[in-house]
Amino acid sequence: MDIRRVAALLYAVMAAGVVAFQIALAAGAPWGAYAMAGAFPGQFPPALRIAALDDGLLKVVSMKSLKRPAPRPVDSRLECLLSKAIGLRELPAWEDALRRFIEESAAEQRTSPVAHISN
Repeated sequence: MDIRRVAALLYAVMAAGVVAFQIALAAGAPWGAYAMAGAFPGQFPPALRIAALDDGLLKVVSMKSLKRPAPRPVDSRLECLLSKAIGLRELPAWEDALRRFIEESAAEQRTSPVAHISN
């Protein structure tokens, strides 16, 4: 059994436990101390029991209603309007920044005192 299947089964069991807990609260189980930070120890008041029942019901959502996959723009980087407003230059592409970092690290390793001691 692969990890995704195990994770899905574990999630289903945990979700079923939460649903059962909510339904038990709605039915009058004296577990109020374990819900809502213990604000209502014992049985929930009638209004909260109705709310617990609503939370315990599973809402059916079709995949079609989710309209997946979400359309993505070609370039979805965030734009920093403040940086533009105060005149800061745009950051380089991550590939260029990584290349520059590697080059500078290599040059620093050749000239640092630690490099001379260890060689």
